[in-house]
Amino acid sequence: MGHIAVVGAGGRLGIQIANIASISGETVTAVASTPSVEWAPGVVHQPAARENPPENLRDLFASADVVIVAAPLNNPDLHTIALQAECHLVDVTISIPQIRSVLALREQARRAGRSVVTAAGLAPGLTGLLGRDLHAGNPNADQVHVCLTQNAKGSAGEHGTREMLDMLTEHGSSTTCCLTDGAVEPPRLSSVFRLPTPETAFVPENRVEYFTRFDSTRVNRSIGMLSGIRAAAPRLYRRLRDQTAKRKARAGQPIHEEILLAAVALSASGEPLGWRAIRMRSDYAATAAVAVGTAAAAVAGKLPHGSGLLMDMINLESVLAFPSVAREVVEDR
Repeated sequence: MGHIAVVGAGGRLGIQIANIASISGETVTAVASTPSVEWAPGVVHQPAARENPPENLRDLFASADVVIVAAPLNNPDLHTIALQAECHLVDVTISIPQIRSVLALREQARRAGRSVVTAAGLAPGLTGLLGRDLHAGNPNADQVHVCLTQNAKGSAGEHGTREMLDMLTEHGSSTTCCLTDGAVEPPRLSSVFRLPTPETAFVPENRVEYFTRFDSTRVNRSIGMLSGIRAAAPRLYRRLRDQTAKRKARAGQPIHEEILLAAVALSASGEPLGWRAIRMRSDYAATAAVAVGTAAAAVAGKLPHGSGLLMDMINLESVLAFPSVAREVVEDR
Protein backbone atom coordinates (compact mmCIF):
# COMPACT_ATOMS: atom_id res chain seq x y z
CA MET A 1 0.00 0.00 0.00
CA GLY A 2 1.15 3.54 -0.68
CA HIS A 3 0.38 7.17 -0.01
CA ILE A 4 -1.40 8.91 -2.91
CA ALA A 5 -1.85 12.67 -3.21
CA VAL A 6 -4.76 13.50 -5.55
CA VAL A 7 -4.56 16.98 -7.09
CA GLY A 8 -8.00 18.21 -8.13
CA ALA A 9 -9.74 15.90 -5.69
CA GLY A 10 -12.75 18.21 -5.37
CA GLY A 11 -14.00 17.63 -8.92
CA ARG A 12 -16.20 14.76 -10.02
CA LEU A 13 -13.29 12.70 -11.36
CA GLY A 14 -11.00 13.62 -8.47
CA ILE A 15 -13.61 12.47 -5.95
CA GLN A 16 -13.85 9.11 -7.74
CA ILE A 17 -10.06 8.74 -7.74
CA ALA A 18 -9.76 9.60 -4.03
CA ASN A 19 -12.53 7.19 -3.09
CA ILE A 20 -11.33 4.28 -5.23
CA ALA A 21 -7.81 4.74 -3.86
CA SER A 22 -9.13 4.77 -0.29
CA ILE A 23 -11.28 1.68 -0.87
CA SER A 24 -8.21 -0.02 -2.34
CA GLY A 25 -6.39 0.48 0.96
CA GLU A 26 -4.18 3.41 -0.03
CA THR A 27 -3.50 6.39 2.20
CA VAL A 28 -5.09 9.35 0.38
CA THR A 29 -4.44 13.07 0.63
CA ALA A 30 -7.05 15.07 -1.30
CA VAL A 31 -5.65 18.35 -2.65
CA ALA A 32 -8.69 20.57 -3.30
CA SER A 33 -9.92 24.09 -2.57
CA THR A 34 -12.61 22.86 -0.17
CA PRO A 35 -13.35 19.47 1.42
CA SER A 36 -16.02 17.30 -0.17
CA VAL A 37 -18.79 15.50 1.68
CA GLU A 38 -18.53 12.80 -1.00
CA TRP A 39 -15.04 11.67 0.02
CA ALA A 40 -14.74 8.28 1.62
CA PRO A 41 -13.87 8.13 5.33
CA GLY A 42 -10.14 8.41 5.86
CA VAL A 43 -9.46 10.76 2.93
CA VAL A 44 -7.43 13.68 4.32
CA HIS A 45 -7.97 17.16 2.90
CA GLN A 46 -5.21 19.64 2.02
CA PRO A 47 -5.71 23.11 0.45
CA ALA A 48 -5.67 23.28 -3.36
CA ALA A 49 -2.37 23.65 -5.22
CA ARG A 50 -3.18 27.18 -6.42
CA GLU A 51 -3.28 28.29 -2.79
CA ASN A 52 0.16 26.86 -2.09
CA PRO A 53 3.57 28.25 -3.09
CA PRO A 54 5.99 25.65 -4.52
CA GLU A 55 7.79 25.09 -1.21
CA ASN A 56 4.50 24.14 0.47
CA LEU A 57 3.70 21.70 -2.32
CA ARG A 58 7.13 20.09 -1.89
CA ASP A 59 6.39 19.64 1.81
CA LEU A 60 2.95 18.20 1.01
CA PHE A 61 4.27 15.79 -1.62
CA ALA A 62 7.22 14.77 0.56
CA SER A 63 5.01 12.36 2.48
CA ALA A 64 3.42 10.91 -0.67
CA ASP A 65 4.67 8.05 -2.83
CA VAL A 66 2.75 9.11 -5.93
CA VAL A 67 0.81 12.15 -7.14
CA ILE A 68 -2.28 11.77 -9.34
CA VAL A 69 -3.25 14.89 -11.29
CA ALA A 70 -7.01 14.83 -11.88
CA ALA A 71 -7.60 18.40 -13.08
CA PRO A 72 -6.10 21.02 -15.41
CA LEU A 73 -3.01 22.55 -13.85
CA ASN A 74 -3.13 25.89 -12.10
CA ASN A 75 0.57 25.54 -11.27
CA PRO A 76 2.59 24.68 -14.43
CA ASP A 77 5.50 23.49 -12.26
CA LEU A 78 3.47 20.91 -10.36
CA HIS A 79 4.85 17.92 -12.29
CA THR A 80 8.43 19.02 -11.65
CA ILE A 81 7.69 19.72 -7.98
CA ALA A 82 6.29 16.20 -7.59
CA LEU A 83 9.46 14.71 -9.08
CA GLN A 84 11.65 16.89 -6.86
CA ALA A 85 9.71 15.45 -3.91
CA GLU A 86 10.71 11.98 -5.19
CA CYS A 87 7.13 11.04 -6.12
CA HIS A 88 5.89 8.97 -9.00
CA LEU A 89 3.32 10.84 -11.10
CA VAL A 90 0.10 9.86 -12.89
CA ASP A 91 -1.83 12.40 -15.00
CA VAL A 92 -5.26 11.70 -16.53
CA THR A 93 -5.26 14.81 -18.72
CA ILE A 94 -6.68 14.99 -22.25
CA SER A 95 -4.82 18.27 -22.90
CA ILE A 96 -2.13 17.92 -25.57
CA PRO A 97 0.02 20.77 -24.13
CA GLN A 98 -0.17 19.19 -20.67
CA ILE A 99 0.74 15.78 -22.10
CA ARG A 100 3.74 17.33 -23.85
CA SER A 101 4.90 18.91 -20.59
CA VAL A 102 4.77 15.49 -18.90
CA LEU A 103 6.63 13.75 -21.72
CA ALA A 104 9.36 16.42 -21.52
CA LEU A 105 10.22 15.08 -18.06
CA ARG A 106 11.45 11.73 -19.43
CA GLU A 107 15.15 12.15 -18.60
CA GLN A 108 14.50 13.86 -15.27
CA ALA A 109 12.17 11.04 -14.22
CA ARG A 110 14.64 8.39 -15.36
CA ARG A 111 17.48 9.96 -13.37
CA ALA A 112 15.21 10.18 -10.32
CA GLY A 113 14.17 6.53 -10.69
CA ARG A 114 10.50 7.48 -10.93
CA SER A 115 7.64 6.59 -13.27
CA VAL A 116 5.66 9.46 -14.81
CA VAL A 117 2.55 8.40 -16.75
CA THR A 118 0.16 10.60 -18.71
CA ALA A 119 -3.08 9.98 -20.62
CA ALA A 120 -3.79 7.39 -17.94
CA GLY A 121 -7.56 6.95 -17.99
CA LEU A 122 -10.32 5.52 -20.14
CA ALA A 123 -10.02 7.81 -23.18
CA PRO A 124 -7.17 8.48 -23.57
CA GLY A 125 -5.67 5.44 -21.91
CA LEU A 126 -7.58 2.20 -22.33
CA THR A 127 -8.58 3.30 -25.85
CA GLY A 128 -4.96 3.44 -26.97
CA LEU A 129 -4.01 0.19 -25.22
CA LEU A 130 -6.93 -1.71 -26.77
CA GLY A 131 -6.18 -0.45 -30.27
CA ARG A 132 -2.46 -1.09 -30.05
CA ASP A 133 -2.72 -4.55 -28.53
CA LEU A 134 -5.45 -5.69 -30.94
CA HIS A 135 -3.30 -4.53 -33.86
CA ALA A 136 -0.29 -6.37 -32.43
CA GLY A 137 -2.39 -9.53 -32.11
CA ASN A 138 -3.50 -9.23 -35.74
CA PRO A 139 -0.30 -8.30 -37.59
CA ASN A 140 -1.99 -8.60 -40.99
CA ALA A 141 -4.54 -5.95 -40.09
CA ASP A 142 -4.58 -2.84 -42.25
CA GLN A 143 -6.34 -0.78 -39.58
CA VAL A 144 -8.12 -1.01 -36.24
CA HIS A 145 -11.36 0.75 -35.32
CA VAL A 146 -11.78 1.58 -31.63
CA CYS A 147 -15.18 2.84 -30.49
CA LEU A 148 -16.37 4.05 -27.09
CA THR A 149 -20.15 3.65 -26.77
CA GLN A 150 -21.33 6.07 -24.08
CA ASN A 151 -24.52 5.84 -22.08
CA ALA A 152 -27.20 8.41 -22.92
CA LYS A 153 -28.59 8.05 -19.39
CA GLY A 154 -25.30 8.93 -17.72
CA SER A 155 -25.02 11.59 -15.04
CA ALA A 156 -23.11 14.25 -16.99
CA GLY A 157 -24.12 17.72 -15.83
CA GLU A 158 -24.80 20.84 -17.86
CA HIS A 159 -21.14 21.80 -18.27
CA GLY A 160 -20.07 18.26 -19.19
CA THR A 161 -22.88 17.89 -21.73
CA ARG A 162 -21.96 21.20 -23.37
CA GLU A 163 -18.30 20.17 -23.65
CA MET A 164 -19.26 16.78 -25.09
CA LEU A 165 -21.48 18.35 -27.75
CA ASP A 166 -18.71 20.75 -28.73
CA MET A 167 -16.25 17.88 -29.06
CA LEU A 168 -18.52 15.62 -31.12
CA THR A 169 -19.75 18.33 -33.50
CA GLU A 170 -16.33 19.88 -34.10
CA HIS A 171 -15.36 17.55 -36.92
CA GLY A 172 -18.58 17.60 -38.91
CA SER A 173 -21.36 15.05 -39.21
CA SER A 174 -21.25 11.38 -38.30
CA THR A 175 -19.15 8.79 -40.09
CA THR A 176 -19.05 4.98 -40.04
CA CYS A 177 -16.79 2.41 -38.46
CA CYS A 178 -16.79 -1.34 -38.02
CA LEU A 179 -18.21 -1.99 -34.57
CA THR A 180 -18.87 -4.96 -32.30
CA ASP A 181 -20.91 -5.16 -29.13
CA GLY A 182 -19.15 -8.34 -28.01
CA ALA A 183 -22.07 -10.58 -28.98
CA VAL A 184 -21.88 -13.65 -31.20
CA GLU A 185 -22.81 -11.65 -34.31
CA PRO A 186 -19.83 -10.46 -36.40
CA PRO A 187 -18.83 -6.77 -36.40
CA ARG A 188 -20.89 -4.48 -38.61
CA LEU A 189 -20.74 -0.95 -40.00
CA SER A 190 -22.29 1.55 -37.61
CA SER A 191 -22.85 5.30 -37.55
CA VAL A 192 -20.41 6.99 -35.16
CA PHE A 193 -18.55 10.23 -34.47
CA ARG A 194 -14.81 10.72 -34.52
CA LEU A 195 -13.26 10.76 -31.06
CA PRO A 196 -10.56 13.48 -30.93
CA THR A 197 -8.28 11.59 -28.53
CA PRO A 198 -4.76 12.99 -28.03
CA GLU A 199 -3.36 9.49 -28.58
CA THR A 200 -3.44 10.16 -32.34
CA ALA A 201 -1.06 13.11 -31.88
CA PHE A 202 1.65 11.08 -30.14
CA VAL A 203 1.68 7.73 -31.95
CA PRO A 204 3.46 8.02 -35.32
CA GLU A 205 2.12 6.03 -38.28
CA ASN A 206 -0.74 4.82 -36.12
CA ARG A 207 -3.22 2.65 -38.00
CA VAL A 208 -5.76 2.91 -35.20
CA GLU A 209 -8.80 5.15 -35.63
CA TYR A 210 -10.92 6.27 -32.68
CA PHE A 211 -14.68 6.82 -32.64
CA THR A 212 -17.51 7.30 -30.18
CA ARG A 213 -21.30 7.22 -30.09
CA PHE A 214 -24.17 6.95 -27.63
CA ASP A 215 -26.35 3.92 -27.03
CA SER A 216 -29.41 5.89 -28.17
CA THR A 217 -30.31 6.33 -31.86
CA ARG A 218 -32.29 9.47 -30.97
CA VAL A 219 -29.29 11.06 -29.22
CA ASN A 220 -26.93 10.18 -32.07
CA ARG A 221 -29.32 11.70 -34.64
CA SER A 222 -29.64 14.86 -32.56
CA ILE A 223 -25.86 15.24 -32.41
CA GLY A 224 -25.67 14.68 -36.17
CA MET A 225 -28.19 17.47 -36.76
CA LEU A 226 -26.32 19.78 -34.38
CA SER A 227 -23.13 19.13 -36.38
CA GLY A 228 -24.78 20.44 -39.54
CA ILE A 229 -26.23 23.44 -37.72
CA ARG A 230 -22.84 24.28 -36.21
CA ALA A 231 -21.23 24.42 -39.64
CA ALA A 232 -23.99 26.56 -41.17
CA ALA A 233 -25.13 28.73 -38.25
CA PRO A 234 -22.70 28.82 -35.28
CA ARG A 235 -24.80 31.19 -33.16
CA LEU A 236 -27.90 29.03 -33.54
CA TYR A 237 -25.80 25.98 -32.69
CA ARG A 238 -24.59 27.53 -29.45
CA ARG A 239 -28.14 28.38 -28.40
CA LEU A 240 -29.42 24.88 -29.18
CA ARG A 241 -26.39 23.32 -27.47
CA ASP A 242 -27.01 25.29 -24.29
CA GLN A 243 -30.71 24.40 -24.32
CA THR A 244 -29.87 20.72 -24.76
CA ALA A 245 -27.35 20.83 -21.89
CA LYS A 246 -29.88 22.51 -19.59
CA ARG A 247 -32.55 19.93 -20.41
CA LYS A 248 -30.11 17.11 -19.73
CA ALA A 249 -29.17 18.61 -16.36
CA ARG A 250 -32.83 19.00 -15.35
CA ALA A 251 -33.97 15.60 -16.60
CA GLY A 252 -33.52 13.82 -13.27
CA GLN A 253 -33.53 10.46 -15.02
CA PRO A 254 -32.17 7.35 -13.31
CA ILE A 255 -28.38 7.25 -13.50
CA HIS A 256 -27.14 4.34 -15.57
CA GLU A 257 -23.60 4.79 -16.80
CA GLU A 258 -22.48 1.43 -18.19
CA ILE A 259 -20.23 1.97 -21.22
CA LEU A 260 -18.73 -0.28 -23.92
CA LEU A 261 -15.19 -0.03 -25.26
CA ALA A 262 -14.76 -2.14 -28.39
CA ALA A 263 -12.23 -2.59 -31.17
CA VAL A 264 -12.17 -4.42 -34.51
CA ALA A 265 -9.07 -5.28 -36.56
CA LEU A 266 -9.70 -5.05 -40.32
CA SER A 267 -7.93 -6.28 -43.43
CA ALA A 268 -7.24 -3.96 -46.37
CA SER A 269 -10.51 -5.15 -47.92
CA GLY A 270 -12.46 -4.38 -44.75
CA GLU A 271 -12.80 -7.97 -43.52
CA PRO A 272 -12.87 -8.30 -39.70
CA LEU A 273 -9.82 -10.26 -38.51
CA GLY A 274 -10.39 -10.01 -34.77
CA TRP A 275 -12.27 -8.01 -32.19
CA ARG A 276 -12.69 -7.39 -28.50
CA ALA A 277 -15.37 -5.69 -26.41
CA ILE A 278 -15.03 -4.56 -22.78
CA ARG A 279 -18.12 -3.41 -20.90
CA MET A 280 -17.50 -1.25 -17.80
CA ARG A 281 -19.68 0.21 -15.08
CA SER A 282 -18.99 3.89 -15.76
CA ASP A 283 -16.70 6.15 -17.76
CA TYR A 284 -15.64 8.29 -14.77
CA ALA A 285 -15.11 5.26 -12.54
CA ALA A 286 -13.12 3.52 -15.29
CA THR A 287 -10.77 6.50 -15.63
CA ALA A 288 -10.38 6.72 -11.85
CA ALA A 289 -9.71 2.98 -11.55
CA VAL A 290 -7.03 3.09 -14.26
CA ALA A 291 -5.32 6.06 -12.58
CA VAL A 292 -5.33 4.41 -9.15
CA GLY A 293 -4.11 1.08 -10.53
CA THR A 294 -1.34 2.80 -12.47
CA ALA A 295 -0.26 4.69 -9.35
CA ALA A 296 -0.13 1.46 -7.33
CA ALA A 297 1.89 -0.24 -10.09
CA ALA A 298 4.39 2.63 -10.10
CA VAL A 299 4.87 2.43 -6.33
CA ALA A 300 5.31 -1.36 -6.59
CA GLY A 301 8.08 -0.91 -9.18
CA LYS A 302 6.08 -2.53 -12.00
CA LEU A 303 6.46 0.37 -14.45
CA PRO A 304 9.60 1.56 -16.25
CA HIS A 305 11.30 4.70 -14.99
CA GLY A 306 10.94 7.78 -17.18
CA SER A 307 7.83 9.35 -18.65
CA GLY A 308 5.36 8.20 -21.29
CA LEU A 309 1.76 7.66 -22.28
CA LEU A 310 0.00 4.83 -20.48
CA MET A 311 0.35 2.75 -23.65
CA ASP A 312 4.14 3.30 -23.54
CA MET A 313 4.45 1.97 -20.00
CA ILE A 314 2.27 -1.14 -19.74
CA ASN A 315 0.07 -3.56 -21.72
CA LEU A 316 -3.70 -3.90 -21.73
CA GLU A 317 -3.89 -7.21 -19.85
CA SER A 318 -1.82 -5.82 -16.98
CA VAL A 319 -4.12 -2.81 -16.66
CA LEU A 320 -7.26 -4.97 -16.74
CA ALA A 321 -5.69 -7.07 -13.97
CA PHE A 322 -5.36 -4.07 -11.64
CA PRO A 323 -7.80 -4.84 -8.77
CA SER A 324 -9.31 -1.35 -9.07
CA VAL A 325 -9.97 -1.88 -12.80
CA ALA A 326 -11.14 -5.50 -12.51
CA ARG A 327 -13.93 -4.31 -10.18
CA GLU A 328 -15.22 -1.99 -12.92
CA VAL A 329 -15.28 -4.58 -15.73
CA VAL A 330 -18.75 -6.04 -16.27
CA GLU A 331 -17.91 -8.17 -19.31
CA ASP A 332 -14.86 -8.84 -21.47
CA ARG A 333 -15.32 -10.70 -24.75
